[in-house]
Amino acid sequence: MNQPDPPTQAASPTSGQPAPATPAAAGTPSPAGRAAPGAPTGGGPAIIPPPSRSAVTAATDPAAEEPVWQGRPSWKQFYGQWLVWLIGSVVLLYLASQIGQSGWPERWPTKWSLSLTIIGGIAAFLAVRQALMIYSVRYRLTTQRIFFDRGILSLTTDQTELVRVDDVRIRRSIIDRLFGTGTVEITSTDTSDKKPILTGIENPDRVSEEIRRHTRIVRARQTLFVENV
Repeated sequence: MNQPDPPTQAASPTSGQPAPATPAAAGTPSPAGRAAPGAPTGGGPAIIPPPSRSAVTAATDPAAEEPVWQGRPSWKQFYGQWLVWLIGSVVLLYLASQIGQSGWPERWPTKWSLSLTIIGGIAAFLAVRQALMIYSVRYRLTTQRIFFDRGILSLTTDQTELVRVDDVRIRRSIIDRLFGTGTVEITSTDTSDKKPILTGIENPDRVSEEIRRHTRIVRARQTLFVENV
């Protein structure tokens, strides 16, 4: 009967002697045949690793909060009021020119002095009122919240969590459309302030888009955080 050939032995490169044969262990898979981590074994479902901690940090960790935008109401929103003031001043000066000096009471100031005093007083009132409206309000947007700072000597800060924002709307008047300003109205589920408003800001489209974008990001990460818990 024919005998099976003995296993071949490779010669050692240093001594020239044949190296001992190293048969593969039975049942040990080769590296190429090993299953990747998370792959199904024995026909079972794949194991999906949980979301990384960094993916949900921005939705839960205040230290990860970063500023996105800040601003105040713009002077441009008051251009309409100044236009009305200018037209009214011209009309008042015209009426003053039509009044004869002989019919003017002697104890009253001259018609021009009175007209200019009225015009200057209205202008000063508008300027002070508008300055107070602008510098008493500041808006801040971060990656997690919207802040509303109100006051000059004393300060009150309200905040709305972006995860509570439901809708964002932009409202523009004719003056706003001419000068690139607008009012951003927010609808939220916050019980203290359900409709916070950013009044008369510049670039309202950009601000509203930033609010929408970061709201989606916070909600997505909040969902991952809840699933991870």
